[in-house]
Amino acid sequence: AAHTMQTAEDALNRAMAEGAVTPELPWIHKKGLELLKGNYATEAEARAKIPEQLTAFYRSEHPDVLAAKPQLVKAAGDGLVTVFTTNVFPEMKVTWGTHPNHIGHMSYPGCFRCHDGDHTAKDGKAITQDCAVCHNLLAVDEAKPKVLADLGIQ
Repeated sequence: AAHTMQTAEDALNRAMAEGAVTPELPWIHKKGLELLKGNYATEAEARAKIPEQLTAFYRSEHPDVLAAKPQLVKAAGDGLVTVFTTNVFPEMKVTWGTHPNHIGHMSYPGCFRCHDGDHTAKDGKAITQDCAVCHNLLAVDEAKPKVLADLGIQ
């Protein structure tokens, strides 16, 4: 309750948007996710292996990038470590997805955990899947919804 648990994808996207992990490096997102989702027994192991494995990846797969931008590879490794250590706590058995955020339905089933047509009351009536029960739908299937113009967004 005191710590918002992000998905590895969201955490990495945020780190890249904020510049903690540079998008200038080819394959950094794919390799970064692979390293973030790696199995590390301790935080210390993650702190050592993530930058080491990132450097090894660029050394073997993109040596030209490593030669031209070694400081960016090092900074990206440090950024990945920060992403990992602020979201994963191996000693506490907390990793990506251990505590899913069920608000909404983007990364986890969220609403559809119960609004799935399978949850029924004693009378056999299922919980509705009608989104309008909980949401005020302002525009649906409209190319240029008037509401966006009214809000000055479009």
